[in-house]
This record gives sequence, structure tokens and C-alpha cells, in this order.
Amino acid sequence: MKGKKKTILACMLLALALAVLTGCEGKGPSGDTDKAAEAAYIDFLNGKGEVTVSEGFKRDNVTYDLGINEDKYTYAALRAAVKESEGTDSSAQYCFIELTGDKVNEMILRFNAENGIFFNWTGVFTYKDGTIFLTAFYEDGGRVFSEFYDTGYLRTGGSSGAGAYGYTLYGFTDDARLSPVFSENTYYGNYAVIAAYDLTNNQQGLKDNYDDISYSMLCMREYIRDGEVKISVSDWSEDSAVRARENEMINDLIGLGAEMINEEKMDEYTSLKGYESSEVIWIDIK
Repeated sequence: MKGKKKTILACMLLALALAVLTGCEGKGPSGDTDKAAEAAYIDFLNGKGEVTVSEGFKRDNVTYDLGINEDKYTYAALRAAVKESEGTDSSAQYCFIELTGDKVNEMILRFNAENGIFFNWTGVFTYKDGTIFLTAFYEDGGRVFSEFYDTGYLRTGGSSGAGAYGYTLYGFTDDARLSPVFSENTYYGNYAVIAAYDLTNNQQGLKDNYDDISYSMLCMREYIRDGEVKISVSDWSEDSAVRARENEMINDLIGLGAEMINEEKMDEYTSLKGYESSEVIWIDIK
């Protein structure tokens, strides 16, 4: 009987060990690898074959003039198009990561600008029925940052002026296109009027531009998700006249549809828990 219990215990421990190993294998940029997809990506990077620009990419980039204006690209042609678009030579990196839930890895291909004053270009590629598709891209550099997490989420943002900065967290659609989860912005002084664009697509509806409080101590945070805008204020000016104008501006935004919440709720809404993790591991292309 004791021997039987030991055998059962040994089997349970072995099963647990295998489960742990399998779970670890499934994480990170090389988990859930589809060998055919990876082989196709590597062939492309080695100059064999080409990628097709997806219809979703074209719809998302309506102007279609960002250097990517052909339907198909070899690796060399894509690199040349990025160079022309960004205005600089670049070094290249890639990683594999599953983004769409189909257990087939996507490829993220990054061109890092050799001249630091220019933008870096990063493309997202997926593999379907023997074809590689370019489905999305983003840029960073200068005052714009990006963090691609191995959970499959992308966070990109930066400063949009002396009194405004923020970021957008992205997930991905079933066809590997960027899909915003939420945005968080922080505004100082009358930079808060920028939130009107998220409420009305322009500044129409505001009483004025509040230029007279451009140096106020107001600090307003903005949360945007699925078209809804929430705002909170953490700091106000001590001067009563300036404070009155700040209140007028905040009420103006509320009148356009913003929901006022407290800081605790704002922290809850903008928490990156469940999204943020280690960044993907890039592999240099020699």
C-alpha cells in the first residue's frame, strides 16, 4: 500500500513539474511557436519571398503615403521604404510573439534609426495560409517612447507640449492590427483644453482658450476608453481668481461630456496591472 502511495505521489509531482515547464514555455516572445510561420518570417528576413500589405493596414493608414505605398515588399524593399520615410539608415531587430490568440506567432520587426534625432519604425506581421501580412506599424524616438510587453500589449506615448504628456495602451485585433485599450493624459494649466478634442474632435463648444491661465497650477488627468472621457484634478492654483477660471475651464469640459472622478478612481482606471510586464526580447539582424 505504501508503495502504491509513493507511486501516485511521484506521478503527481511529475505532472506538476511538466505543467510548470509547459507554462513557462508558453510565455515570452517565442512561446506557442508555429514552425511554418517562423520559417516564413526567417526566409523573408533572409531575402526570400515577400510580405503583403494587409487591407486593414491600408484602412488604418488612410493617407497610405508613409513610405509604405506598395502592395508587396521584399525585406530589402521594405527597409528602403522605411529609410525614405524616416530619412535615415537604421539597424534592424525582430522578435516573435503571439498576439491574436490563434497560437501562431506574429513577428515584430523594428528599424532603429542610426541618427537619434529621427524616428524608429516598427512593423507588425502575421502569417495566414502561407502568406505574411504587414498589419500595423508604430513609431517612436525623441520625445515619444514605446514599450512592447511580452504579454502582447504595446504602450506608446510621450510629450505633446510643455504642459501635456500621456500614453496609449494597445492590444491587437484578431488580424493583428493595433486596437487601443485606453489612453491616459496629464495636462497642466490651460493645456487641459486639449481634452476638448477627445470630446468633440475639435475645440468647438469651449467658451474660450483660457490663455489667461496658461501658467496656473492646475493638474488635470484624462482617461479615455471606448470613446468615454473621464477627468480628475489633483492640483489647483491658490490664487482665487485663477482658481475660478480653472473651475470654469473644468466645468466647460464637463459640459462637453467629460465625467469628473476623484484621483483614487483615476488611479484604478489607469492601472497597468494585468497589462504591463517584461518587454519583449529583441534579436539583432546582422
